[in-house]
Amino acid sequence: MRLFFDQCLSRKMVNFLAEMAEENEEIIKSDYGELSFVYLSDHPKFKHNTIDPDWLSVLAKEGDWIVVSGDIDLTRTQANKRALKESGLTAFIFPKNYMNLKLWDKVYKVMGCLSAIIECAHEHPKGTILPISRQFEIKK
Repeated sequence: MRLFFDQCLSRKMVNFLAEMAEENEEIIKSDYGELSFVYLSDHPKFKHNTIDPDWLSVLAKEGDWIVVSGDIDLTRTQANKRALKESGLTAFIFPKNYMNLKLWDKVYKVMGCLSAIIECAHEHPKGTILPISRQFEIKK
């Protein structure tokens, strides 16, 4: 499973997750299977300012991506909504109040949701859009 994090989440946090997964590869594999973590601007086809419909389209063509986003506009603006739906990608969207949290609280919330994100991605069909609630729970 490949988890793709957009520019509304911390690049350093995503790199930390990738390092943790690499250092604990056997444990991660036994618990979740193959996992990789990629930040938007670390993907070879994107820059930090790549607009949402463009990266969604590319990821859809590549297949097998799970989107983790802090961008509430991904499900609010018509262009983004349409691009997300047409992509067929499974997506987890953090709530608006996520952006108002302090740095360490953001990291804590993402880390706290990560197991549920991975489990829900396995349980739900591709193309499911799962909002994360204001209480930072995934509505299954």
